[in-house]
Amino acid sequence: MDQGQLGKQPLTPLRIDAELIAKLNLADFENAVPMLRELSIVNDADEALESLELRIESTPAFLQTKVWQIEALGACQRYRISDVDVRLDAALLSRLTEAETAAASIVLYRRGDTACELARLERCVQLLPRNQWGGLSQLPEMVAAFVQPNDPAVERLLKQSTEVLRRNDRNPALNGYQGGPRRAWEISSGIWSAVAAMGLDYALPPASFEYSGQKVRGPTQLAELGLANCLDLALLFSSALEQAGLNPLLVFTKGHAFVGVWLKPEEFSRSVVDDVSALRKRVKLKELLLFESTLVTQRPAPAFSYAVQCGEQNIVEEGVFELAVDIRRARLQRIKPLASVDLPSTATVGEPPAILEPAFAAAPELPDEDISGQTDPATLKPADRLARWQRKLLDLSLRNKLLNFRSSKQALTLEAPDAAALEDRLSEMLPLKLLPRPELMDGADPRNLAIHEAREREDLRRQHALDALQRREIFVAITDDELDSRLVDLYRTARSTLQEGGANTLFLALGFLCWSRDEKGEQRGEQRIGQRYRAPLLLVPVTLNRRSVRSGFTLTLHDDEPRFNPTLIEMLRQDFKLSLGVADGELPRDQGGLDVAAIWRSVSQAIKDIKGWEVSEEVVLSMFSFAKHLMWKDLSERAEQLRNNPVVRHLIDTPRENYPAQLAFPDRTRLDREFAPEQIFCPLAADSSQLSAIIAAVRGKDFVLIGPPGTGKSQTIANLIAQCLAEGKRVLFVSEKMAALDMVYRRMREVGLGEFCLELHSSKARKLDVLAQLQAAWTARGCIDADAWRVEAQRLQDLRDQLNVYVERLHLQHPNGMTIYRAIGRVLQGEGGEVDSKVPLLTFSWHSADAHDAAAMSAMRELTDRLQVNAQAVGQTDLRNGPLAVVGHADWSPSWQQAFIETVRDVQRALHVLQNAAEHFCHVSELPCTPLDRRRRSALGILARILPQAAGHDWRFVLRTDTASIVERLQAARDLLARHREISGKISPPWPEAVVSACWRGLALLQQRREIFTQIGEPWSTAVVEDLQQGLRLLTEIRRLSGQLSVVYNPQVEQLNVAQLQRDWVKAEQAMWPMSWLAKRRIHATLQTVLADTGEPEIAGDLLALARIRSLRAQVQMLAISDATDGVWAGLGTRPEYAECALDFQQVLRALHIDQPCSRADRFPAIADGHCGSRLARQLQQLYRFQALDAELQTLDSLGSPTERLWAGFGTRPELLTAALHFQSALQAIRESGKLVGEHASVARGHCGTTLAADHRWLEQRACVEEQLDRHEDLRGIGADLWNGLQTRIEQLDQALKFQVSVAAAIAKLTDSPDEVTAVKVSLQRLLGDNGACLDPAGPVAGAADAYLDACGALPPAISRLCATGGFAEGVRDAFADIPLEQLDQRCTAILRSANRLHAWCAWRNVGKQAQDLGLAPLVTAIEKGEIAPGTLRHAFEINYSRWWLNAVVDEEPVIRGFVAAEHEQRINDFRTLDERFTELTRARVRAGLCAALPTQDGGTRSSEWGILRHEIHKKKRHLPLRELIRRIPTALTQLTPCLLMSPLSIAQYLTTDASTFDLVVFDEASQIPVWDAIGAIARGRQVVMVGDPRQLPPTNFFDRAESEFDEEDVEADLESILDECIGANLPTMNLAWHYRSRHESLIAFSNHRYYGGSLVTFPSPVTTDHAVSFHHVDQGVYEKGGARINKPEAKALVADLVERLQSPGFRESRLTIGVVTFNAEQQALIEDLLDEERRRDPSIEPHFADAELEPVFVKNLESVQGDERDIVYFSITYGPDHTGVVSMNFGPMNRTGGERRLNVAITRARHELRIFSSLRAEQMNLARTQAIGVRDLKHFLDFAERGVPALATATTGSLGSFESPFEEAVAAALTRQGWELHTQVGASAFRVDLAVVHPDAQGVYLSGIECDGATYHRAATARDRDKLREQVLRGLGWEILRVWSTDWWIDAAGTLEKIDTDLRRLLAKSRSRRATKAVATSPAASAAVVGENAAADVRPESVTNDQNRCSAA
Repeated sequence: MDQGQLGKQPLTPLRIDAELIAKLNLADFENAVPMLRELSIVNDADEALESLELRIESTPAFLQTKVWQIEALGACQRYRISDVDVRLDAALLSRLTEAETAAASIVLYRRGDTACELARLERCVQLLPRNQWGGLSQLPEMVAAFVQPNDPAVERLLKQSTEVLRRNDRNPALNGYQGGPRRAWEISSGIWSAVAAMGLDYALPPASFEYSGQKVRGPTQLAELGLANCLDLALLFSSALEQAGLNPLLVFTKGHAFVGVWLKPEEFSRSVVDDVSALRKRVKLKELLLFESTLVTQRPAPAFSYAVQCGEQNIVEEGVFELAVDIRRARLQRIKPLASVDLPSTATVGEPPAILEPAFAAAPELPDEDISGQTDPATLKPADRLARWQRKLLDLSLRNKLLNFRSSKQALTLEAPDAAALEDRLSEMLPLKLLPRPELMDGADPRNLAIHEAREREDLRRQHALDALQRREIFVAITDDELDSRLVDLYRTARSTLQEGGANTLFLALGFLCWSRDEKGEQRGEQRIGQRYRAPLLLVPVTLNRRSVRSGFTLTLHDDEPRFNPTLIEMLRQDFKLSLGVADGELPRDQGGLDVAAIWRSVSQAIKDIKGWEVSEEVVLSMFSFAKHLMWKDLSERAEQLRNNPVVRHLIDTPRENYPAQLAFPDRTRLDREFAPEQIFCPLAADSSQLSAIIAAVRGKDFVLIGPPGTGKSQTIANLIAQCLAEGKRVLFVSEKMAALDMVYRRMREVGLGEFCLELHSSKARKLDVLAQLQAAWTARGCIDADAWRVEAQRLQDLRDQLNVYVERLHLQHPNGMTIYRAIGRVLQGEGGEVDSKVPLLTFSWHSADAHDAAAMSAMRELTDRLQVNAQAVGQTDLRNGPLAVVGHADWSPSWQQAFIETVRDVQRALHVLQNAAEHFCHVSELPCTPLDRRRRSALGILARILPQAAGHDWRFVLRTDTASIVERLQAARDLLARHREISGKISPPWPEAVVSACWRGLALLQQRREIFTQIGEPWSTAVVEDLQQGLRLLTEIRRLSGQLSVVYNPQVEQLNVAQLQRDWVKAEQAMWPMSWLAKRRIHATLQTVLADTGEPEIAGDLLALARIRSLRAQVQMLAISDATDGVWAGLGTRPEYAECALDFQQVLRALHIDQPCSRADRFPAIADGHCGSRLARQLQQLYRFQALDAELQTLDSLGSPTERLWAGFGTRPELLTAALHFQSALQAIRESGKLVGEHASVARGHCGTTLAADHRWLEQRACVEEQLDRHEDLRGIGADLWNGLQTRIEQLDQALKFQVSVAAAIAKLTDSPDEVTAVKVSLQRLLGDNGACLDPAGPVAGAADAYLDACGALPPAISRLCATGGFAEGVRDAFADIPLEQLDQRCTAILRSANRLHAWCAWRNVGKQAQDLGLAPLVTAIEKGEIAPGTLRHAFEINYSRWWLNAVVDEEPVIRGFVAAEHEQRINDFRTLDERFTELTRARVRAGLCAALPTQDGGTRSSEWGILRHEIHKKKRHLPLRELIRRIPTALTQLTPCLLMSPLSIAQYLTTDASTFDLVVFDEASQIPVWDAIGAIARGRQVVMVGDPRQLPPTNFFDRAESEFDEEDVEADLESILDECIGANLPTMNLAWHYRSRHESLIAFSNHRYYGGSLVTFPSPVTTDHAVSFHHVDQGVYEKGGARINKPEAKALVADLVERLQSPGFRESRLTIGVVTFNAEQQALIEDLLDEERRRDPSIEPHFADAELEPVFVKNLESVQGDERDIVYFSITYGPDHTGVVSMNFGPMNRTGGERRLNVAITRARHELRIFSSLRAEQMNLARTQAIGVRDLKHFLDFAERGVPALATATTGSLGSFESPFEEAVAAALTRQGWELHTQVGASAFRVDLAVVHPDAQGVYLSGIECDGATYHRAATARDRDKLREQVLRGLGWEILRVWSTDWWIDAAGTLEKIDTDLRRLLAKSRSRRATKAVATSPAASAAVVGENAAADVRPESVTNDQNRCSAA
């Protein structure tokens, strides 16, 4: 134990626990070794602490002070501090030259009070100089930091070593492992010679340096000083070897250190190796080289080979080995070498002594290895990656037992002189006994064997063995005990490999090939010339059996097919190009079985010419495995087919790219919405996470399904298979674990689908069993009423939707962030249990329930808090009635306050002025004086403003009694006059005179144009034009042909018969000479007579042209063209250019007639000159005139706009334009007034445009208005110039009318009685008389009025400024303006007196205004009225908002509004019942569908697949091999059993490479399957689902030992898992979340917290204290290190407890099962031996171990237990103190990377109870000595097992926590008042039981759990999760569950409380009755029936099941 553990403080209520490093140096600092490993504070007191501060300091200050702030430390809680990184002073550690002891202090204070220490912990830390190593007791791997390859002296040393290599004719390059093992030896030898040449002297090391450490001399110091001890030399060699590219090893024995080097690029799996056997095995394999480094100091130095011999001897002796440190592995673990430092030189200058360099040692014979090094598989090319996988499967090295078999304890050589007879006896399927060979004429038998054989002429031993064989006995030449031990070992190993690998590995080897490499040895580098090896030939699968541990073993033939050694065949083919003549398929047979002799003869014949090779006829029973070879063959033969599978293609080609996108995973929360029940064919219950995975799989998605322990992987797979079978898909289910395959098959069998699943693995692959399965599938029957199934599916969906919609609406989060459930809780909170706690009702109101979002709610809550603070600052009395209550201004500032006070004073000044002005105005106007309130002030102001306007006017009519009627008539006349003027203004302006004259001129031009158009005439017809064009074409052709003549002919040519001449010429051409010549001459002479010029004609061509011209002329003369072309067409005399001109002219005329644009007429000069006839010339002249008129008309285009498009150029309608012109003329005469004269129909109808039509209508309306005005002529006498008909001044009339209104208003406001009215009118009558002469602007009344108006006008602005500055409300503004001036003066005075409180008041107004803006006016009002108690404002707001919102939202929610609890609960019960029924119907539906597709057994021909299968079923023996049978019936097989359950080995064994593809391949426990094992299986499907857990065991080569001759623990490295490969290749992943296995949460709590981040949904058991995990310390336990690796006392204690459990009364009836897990195989074997002894001693416990049991007792180790589970699991830790009491920190596999995964598997196997047996306690493990995660977790787990839940404070925080909602709090409070004790939020994961009622009679258990419809209820993704599965799981654990509905409680709390109280009392009475019955019947047998349960009081017996929860999904 290090110093960090010394002086441990006594246990006090408050203490500090810490682990500090004992020694610290610079190497620790540079390699991130934490000074502080663990730190926690333990509070064992019953009182919680808050606001704590933890501080660490040191003296001297080698670390920087660090402070941790701790908010709270609960009672009885351990608070673990995770941030333990303390900064160290690197400079101080670098400066140290001697060791120094430092003190570290950790002190706990209350925050801010450092004077009072609550707890203190003092620790001493030894600070070491930079060059001092701390020893093996302190992180032994840190010695690697002192291996300094970068030291300059190492560079010089390596330079010297290259010279050594060069001098010895070796390659001087230091190229590491590039040259193989021999090269590594040579480099090491060169370094040896170079170090020897340094002339170092040896110095003894300090005593026990390996533990206490020592100062280290670096390479530079060694070179200078020349003195070194063993550690110095070992470090020097290690530095040089590492710099040379080799992997060194430091080896420590007692008092000594030396060095080793790897001969190939490897390293151990961990940096520290304390098992000497691991080194011995590596040295034996010549993979590791050890040499005694101190020999280099001898003079002369010995050869390197001698040092190697001595080094190997150092590890022979037992008990001296300490450990070895692998430098390469340490570097991989980021242990860096110390930085070099320049040290002063102490060497004296002089010549170094001459050192004799040792002879260079050449490398011995070493096995060559693959020197390519390790490569990341993901970076390989696709072809290399595939080849790598193939190499992993094919081992052709001498490590393989199939090529190099050696005798060992796992092999039995049988005495079988006739191997063929032995095979025949086995073929009879009868068991053979295995017996030790009796003493026959040897040993105690005195007879002489030689004499007997000479006399009897017999081979006694042979004959004796043959006789025994006839008795079915086989002898083995070893003792009885040895035979039994070996058979037990073989039996256990064979059974384990069968269970874990799925294939039999126990074989009888018949015959061996003795062979050697010789000249072929170079091929694999195994240059062992002359060494002979043995390879088994014929491998017959067998099985060892025993009925019980007391019976002997028998040997029977296994149902697998015998095989010839396939690995040997492949090796001979590759290395020797040799064939043994034995086919790889069917072996030769005889009548009894295999023809062994023929096989041996065939092999002998094949090797007869190879020297030294022979066949040995031995028979050996041993473990062999050639299944990997079959998988290799499968992979190599299907290399091209592999890529057909997208996953395999991705893993090969693009493993680090994203997997191609597929369908997304179904959203768990939408499963019920998106998938109807009839789409799901799951025969077993499935939670939402499982169902989501199933749906994703059947929809074709490739993905990884991560299933932590106990999450129902097997049940999910069973459901997935059933779903696929229902959809007609074929499934291949793959797992290496037989337990996983059996579990899935068992579930399929339970649901009636087992017949359709074929087991082809392990012992299930016997031919008879397979045929029986196929026959059962063929004879299976099933039926279903499909309509009834669909009806039930619809019913189920309806119920499911009804259940879902309630919880969805109840927990729907609205925009304001609230849910109805949460609102109900708040409302209930506001009701309160007492009157004092009720919150007053505030009438909040907004427009809708969705009026607020989250931001608005946050703002309102903040305002509520501010309201409370400011209301308290103002004071309740001043809030409502204070003088400042009128001030609404919110933004206070000093400037504002000053301005506000000034405005108050301004108001006072203005009101004083107004009072004086009013008195003066009343005096001069003789108006009565009245109080000056706002109304009267306004009346006086009206009079003051309007009276001066009456000056000069006689407006006394306003005071007449008939004023109303006069005003009415004046107003009517005024409106008519305004209307008249309005209409006159709307009449459009007249057309300009220029427009009118232009319109008349345009009409005349249009008339002329029409006349000329009629004169032009029609163009030629189409026929005439075509005839003329035909004539022109003929004339053109004649001219062309004439031009082609070779000469010019005169007109006489027309007289010649050209046609005859042409014919004569043709004949001449055909005639013979001289006739041809004569004929041609004659024709030539004829043509010469008609030539017009000289030249030689080309006769043949000219004759053809002349003939054609003659024909064309005839056609021209025949043309008969119309007379219309006179002057144009003249036959052959026609001028073509004139004719073309005439045709163009006709085109112009045609365009003119169809109103299309035409060409100008001046482009036809030929027509104009008369060359085309007089007719065309006249037409051309008319065209000239027509175009001139068009041009003139185009100048009038501008008339279109002013005439409203009546002028439209050529398209103008003259009659409409003429009508418009006449209307314009008539309108001009009556534009001001008058009636329209004449009829204007076209205008009125709108034909002349909308404007003129509108004018016509306006004129008609105006005429009507004029008629009405004539009726008001009598108004002219009312007043002078008041009314004057159409000449009346409207402005003056309006002024008089307004004056009347104002006077009437003023009189009404100024008076309150008729008398006052009369008095006022009298005064006004005087003022208005004489045309208002006294109202002259210069008079006194006008002056007083102006003064009053000025004063009156000054007051409102002053008041407005006051109100504006003070922010007065509208009501306040009106009040200030309305009150009499005297009262206004008083209010202003009061405000001035309260000026000092304006700041506080503005703050209140500010927050109050904001609140009112947000609709919180009722809250402000309640504050002002004092209705809300101080400090409860926020609470009141929340409650009242919830009240308003709940009512508003429920009004809009019919589901919640119509909720009835009884109906809803009945709906839940109906749903559960119907779901169960539908599941049963679904099973029948799937089964019926599978049965319906099967043919009858009578059909099919003999040669068909069905015929072959029928024949095989009916055969009695000699059945086809399974591989052949499957190959021959592929379709029938998958139709009968569309699901195959296989292991990767059995796939390669039974499925041919061309087997049909499966639709889906499902892997289970994929984390244990290597990549290369899985690829072939994946490629056999179109889709893959990979199921496993990356947090569980990786694959190891643990089960490949059958192929290897070497048994070594350290070689068992983790392999590449297909699960990790798929995850690394970015395949989509999803997780299962519900954990079902553990019946107590403590069984999974550690793993859930440590490995799954608390993500697993676990279910609590109904006990208040969970003791399912128990720790049993074995005080006398001793761990035997070295080769034994066992702990006997611990094993004995475990076995004793286990046997006691088995023997306890009633245990058998409890049906509980037991399993044992150990840390290693050695402890496993020891416990199995001890159990065997107990089974022999007590046969009554034997049934628990029987293989026939569903779950027999198992004993397994960490590597093999995955996939298994039992009710009770024993865990043997094995490791502990050794004989000296020292605890090594090497925990085997836990120290490796991934060791925590093994721990996770081991501790999650139990369903009911986990019992830990350990010789080791957590505090004995010093984490400062290791950085392995697995060891850390093991320590924490042991702490958890011993101390229970408090050790996992963070994991269980929240268990028994506070209420989840106010609703639950209200329910709990009500039940508490009824006398019940409740715990809240019971559980340690995402799922909690909301309320748990403690049993009044048994405080250790719960009477009932109460589930509310809160967050836990809502979190369930589906109705089945929420309303069925969770409650079933809880009830299966022993809970009684009651439900309380929030809606029900809100509506009727009292009634709901009464109901729940009644239910609880009913459960209590039932429980008491049951307990009373138990008490009467109590007996030892009855009490033991519940063994294994922690809560024995009230947990129902039926809840204890043998399997997982029946109601669960796992």
